[in-house]
Amino acid sequence: MHSSLYLFDLSRHAVPLPTSAKDLEALQQVLQDKPDGKNLRFIEFALRFEDKFPVPAGEGASRGLLARASAVRRAAWQLDLPSTNTQRAYHVAVEIAGSLGLIAYDPELGVGFLPGGRVIPAEFGQPDPGESPPNDMLSGEDEVMAVLAPALAEAMASHGFALQPEAPTPVRTITLTRTLGPVRQQLVVQLMRYERLDLVFSVHHEACTAVHAAAQTHPRFWPDALRLNLAFFAPGPDASHHWGLDHRSRLPGLLAMVRDKLLPLAELSRDLAGLDQLLNDNSGAAIRTPYKTCYSWQGRPQGSDGSCTLQERLLEPSARLVVAQLNGNPAAPRVAEQLDAHYAHVPQASDREAWSRLRGALASSPPLAHWPSPEAYRAAQRPVPPSLLHQDIDPRGRRCHHWEVTTELHQTLIKEPAQFWSRFAGDDGPAELQRMWLEKAATLPAAERVEPGGLACRVIQMAGIEVLMLEFPAILGLDECAVLALVRTGDEYRQCRMVHHHALEDGEIQVVMAFQAEKNAITQRRLPHLLSPHAFLDFVRETWA
Repeated sequence: MHSSLYLFDLSRHAVPLPTSAKDLEALQQVLQDKPDGKNLRFIEFALRFEDKFPVPAGEGASRGLLARASAVRRAAWQLDLPSTNTQRAYHVAVEIAGSLGLIAYDPELGVGFLPGGRVIPAEFGQPDPGESPPNDMLSGEDEVMAVLAPALAEAMASHGFALQPEAPTPVRTITLTRTLGPVRQQLVVQLMRYERLDLVFSVHHEACTAVHAAAQTHPRFWPDALRLNLAFFAPGPDASHHWGLDHRSRLPGLLAMVRDKLLPLAELSRDLAGLDQLLNDNSGAAIRTPYKTCYSWQGRPQGSDGSCTLQERLLEPSARLVVAQLNGNPAAPRVAEQLDAHYAHVPQASDREAWSRLRGALASSPPLAHWPSPEAYRAAQRPVPPSLLHQDIDPRGRRCHHWEVTTELHQTLIKEPAQFWSRFAGDDGPAELQRMWLEKAATLPAAERVEPGGLACRVIQMAGIEVLMLEFPAILGLDECAVLALVRTGDEYRQCRMVHHHALEDGEIQVVMAFQAEKNAITQRRLPHLLSPHAFLDFVRETWA
């Protein structure tokens, strides 16, 4: 239960009424620290509230709400609700605040109750007296279905998508479809455990299906012309992209993706020409996942920033050639060569045979579109909507440069600690570390390079132990390493790292000390903040010396 509300009196300040949750948060940040005089509306609020919730017996008036309201000297008042009958107190507080022209703001939910009964965000609605206050948490498939299905239907209706009746399946599913002549587009949302969502957008084209039928493959294996898991557009900053709806407050972000990413993608893929552009053209390759995905990008090509294109995440590569040939793409022979090379190395013989039959069917499938020249083909392409190209990169995401160098060092330390010691504990250690850092920089675009300031490599002698300590440039993102140390006692080596955790917790980056207190076990300990080099060495001394 939410135990406090902020009250704002905008009549005393030249501030416009908020229109969004972001405005409300900004108001709190500004007004809670802004000095102000005694506010008679706060005092009147306290009188009315205490009339309904008197000061408990045994507590003097000096501890009551009226005394606290009289003492407020800030532009925002943080009102602590009673610890008993909190639900009713919440609604009474909202009701009284509105009647006095005050705004009541619940920062935990990000909900504001404005005078006149307006609620921001609107989907929370105005609570009625006696009901529970707005509950942000969703639990279970039924609650998620009840919130998400109508929201998606409303968001996609203007583009012709219709919500389909739910079919009996092991996994609860939301399906929305639209038909544009020979094209059928579909969004399927599977409600997984722990309120996670698996969203897949697919485009089916009758002409593509006819080619697969001619290839005599089983209908179950006829691929869609385009099939994309929308985790591609999921927010970061961690590398395990996924969507979820465990709280109502996450719904606006999901609907924004539908508006800014999915629906523009659907409009672009509404015919063969748009499908061909998305699957095979450089303009389609400009649509990239905006967050760093280093864990799944070990083979990052030189010059890449570690992100990947939509074309690389499509779930059926053979569709590229089918669409290219049917659309008369002048580059279809090049696409065929690429996919021939791909399927030549596919381990399953059945997949190679199916590809061979598909190539045979395509040889007798005439193009449905004809272009007098490559220039005419390119001139007919549509501009990619800016919202599909926009990359709003979360600065808390891991950076390739930092992550790749420190991960390589850590893996080397684990496998060959003695060699690692020899490599970096000598006089050439600092130069070797600099070399690695600059060598990695050469494989990255200039904008993705991290300057080597802060790189250090040194050996510290302590009572009974030696510490090889590698320090790195200031860390900003998840899973980045600030200090990597190897502790030597005689012929034994133990590791110690101070890092940012690989995922957010409650929206915050966590600092972790991962160390080998025992030979075959790694212990992780949360820290309130990054330690200074001196404090880090104190930790090492207390652990091993």
